[in-house]
Amino acid sequence: MRFSDDKNTLAFHINARPLMARIPFEGMPCSALGSKAKEFLGNGHHALPETEAIWFYLGNHALAALRRKKALNAPLTEKELEMVEEVFARSNRIFLRMLYYVTVICVREARHAHNQVDELAKKGKAEGLPAAAFTFAKSIHDDSSVAMQEFIDHAPADLTMGDLSKTLCLIFYKGKWGGGYGGPKWGNVSDTLKHLVHGEFTPEMFCDVGFALSHNGGPIWNKAIILAAAFHRQPRGRA
Repeated sequence: MRFSDDKNTLAFHINARPLMARIPFEGMPCSALGSKAKEFLGNGHHALPETEAIWFYLGNHALAALRRKKALNAPLTEKELEMVEEVFARSNRIFLRMLYYVTVICVREARHAHNQVDELAKKGKAEGLPAAAFTFAKSIHDDSSVAMQEFIDHAPADLTMGDLSKTLCLIFYKGKWGGGYGGPKWGNVSDTLKHLVHGEFTPEMFCDVGFALSHNGGPIWNKAIILAAAFHRQPRGRA
């Protein structure tokens, strides 16, 4: 990131915006993310994933078109700057919604691993994961809607997002799963979260990958919290 770039240029927005930067936050307590998700929902931020995807890729296209027109360090006109600010404002909200959504649905799906947690904890210990991660995994409510809401309301303060994301990956990749839920497809979803949390993905990359994610029954957008899909309302199987 180059914070020295003039804020009235594309160079600043491409190089210094957090949306475009790899910023690890593996040390963030899960409780902090849960409270931010609760605040986000409380502010009335509701949307359909189809609409979010349209705005996200329209914003990408608008910035790409502007890059073809302007040199990176050329001053932006008032209208161009207004457009750039709107693109980032929308994309930031889209990113936050997707972060909260992907986190809670992975936690929700991990509830199916209750009878495997003790065995998985042994594997997790060998990989340096804390006992708190598996204590939490064992505590996830059996009811899918309650599991998601409880994470938002009462996410553990003694578990970091880094350890949570690694634990979710371990549960889905190393647990024993049937074909209709959990397993490697959910491992892929939790991998995406892990890559973001550990600074391997930028928020923009996370969104780009996120819109294409699927679980065992199709696209991930059918979990009825934070996002409500227009064309994928009915869950299939137990995913």
